[in-house]
Amino acid sequence: ADPGAAARFFELYRTRVRPYARVADLLESEPGGPEFMRYLATLGHAFDLYSALLLPPDSGGAPQSRVEIEVDFRTDRQREIGAENIAEWAMRIGNRTFRHGDSVRARTVDWHLADPVVLTLRWADQSPVIPAPTAGGQPVVRGRTVEYRFTGPWALLRAISELASGPGRASDAGWQTLRVDVPLAPADATAPEAATPEDGAARVFLRIQVRHPVTKAWVAVPDLGRPPPPFPGG
Repeated sequence: ADPGAAARFFELYRTRVRPYARVADLLESEPGGPEFMRYLATLGHAFDLYSALLLPPDSGGAPQSRVEIEVDFRTDRQREIGAENIAEWAMRIGNRTFRHGDSVRARTVDWHLADPVVLTLRWADQSPVIPAPTAGGQPVVRGRTVEYRFTGPWALLRAISELASGPGRASDAGWQTLRVDVPLAPADATAPEAATPEDGAARVFLRIQVRHPVTKAWVAVPDLGRPPPPFPGG
């Protein structure tokens, strides 16, 4: 949805739904109630984050329209496949680019509504395998480099939703793990012993956390990609 439509939706939630959230607990014993309550909880978490981005605060003023994020590369090395062949890991948020090995400060940036998000992985010159060409869509492959590009007003949230691999480790509150699978091909298919990847693809992980623009707490980004369940007892 465009930001204007999303703002209207969350304004309706604030005035029409949120005041009755406690009463809705009575629905939990109805058929389908637990699933519906989980959806309402997700919607409540979404409101807490998105309303700060889109709606003026109750005290007046303008919406925040930005969040602070921190990104960490190569975060689950035990489950990686072929990551040792990747020479460069980079992400661009708006006009800021940072790389694997940069300081935490360099990897902590502001994302504003509509800032593009681009994840770039480049395979080493001596790697026996390279990214396989794609027929369009994600990722964009150029030689030894792949790019995952996310644009539009919700680029960051799309990146998290499409690459999400579940929550981070239990000790990593607020982090969300992203997983990237890149089909591979031999770097030199004509060589006598052309390297054929055992699993056919590289698998790498990174993680991201988002700071609430008002409370400044690290928060998970709720997934609203699924349609709401039926009303209990309906």
